[in-house]
Order: sequence, then structure tokens, then C-alpha cells
Amino acid sequence: MSMFHICAEVAHNDCFRALFKIRGPHSISELFCLHNILNFKEMRIMSMQSLMYRIRGTDNDVISAIRNCNSFFDSELYKLWIANP
Repeated sequence: MSMFHICAEVAHNDCFRALFKIRGPHSISELFCLHNILNFKEMRIMSMQSLMYRIRGTDNDVISAIRNCNSFFDSELYKLWIANP
């Protein structure tokens, strides 16, 4: 996981704690489950899959050209998408 993703996950957890006024050593995973909220990884996977399905189904010529080029298949987005179908 990149440093950006780690920082984003920590920020997501901190925002959750601030919104619910949670202090002290509570398990963030348990609190996400208790409040029926997706953690950062789940939210990222769902957002990425939604984007990929929209990219796959578009009739836009520019997006289609990007989608069909070799560098798209080498992209981090594509690798995440095929790892989490």
C-alpha cells in the first residue's frame, strides 16, 4: 500500500472518530461495523469498481481510446479492478 493510501485511511478513521465524538482506544473496525459504515478499503474498492464499470460501458470516443491503450492495462486502477472483481 502506498503512503498516500495509508494517509488517506488514517484521515478517514480520524474523520469518523471526530464525527461520532469517539475518544480513547476503541477498535475502529468494530465501530465501523457497529455503525454500518464502510472502512476506507471497502469504500475505495466499491468506488473503483463503479468507475471501471462506467468506463467499460461508455460510448465516449476519448474514454474508449484511453481504455483500449496498453498503458491503461498497466495502470494502478486496472490492476486494482482485476484484483477485486
